[in-house]
Amino acid sequence: MVLSNGAWSCQRGVRWDDWLLVRTYHTGLKEFPSLMLFNLKDDPHETRNLADKHPEVVNEGLRRLESFITENLIKSGQPDPIFQVIADGGPLHTRDAVGRMAERLRKTGREKHAAWLEQNGGAPREDSELLLT
Repeated sequence: MVLSNGAWSCQRGVRWDDWLLVRTYHTGLKEFPSLMLFNLKDDPHETRNLADKHPEVVNEGLRRLESFITENLIKSGQPDPIFQVIADGGPLHTRDAVGRMAERLRKTGREKHAAWLEQNGGAPREDSELLLT
């Protein structure tokens, strides 16, 4: 199963067996890593990103995801809609919102998140760390 999200962030996920791989293209101003891998049998609440521990499973998920996307884009004859959202400036609520969001983060004691947001905008993290606080 392949899912896409372009409303609150720009992500695609692929689910097979016990695995869920989520690829983030635009974070929607949240601190998502570019790749997240979850074993849904052992971690149904998706709290432990296993991408660094299982590169072979990540590669399998990316292969499945890219195969699905390519096959369906060829069938549709249309450009990839998720990249149109990114070209338009990201999800609607994020356009021109970095400064407002960073200010809100600072007011609520999350300075390191504000600094990261100002530096990176909607780009995903390149590490696999999930920042849940």
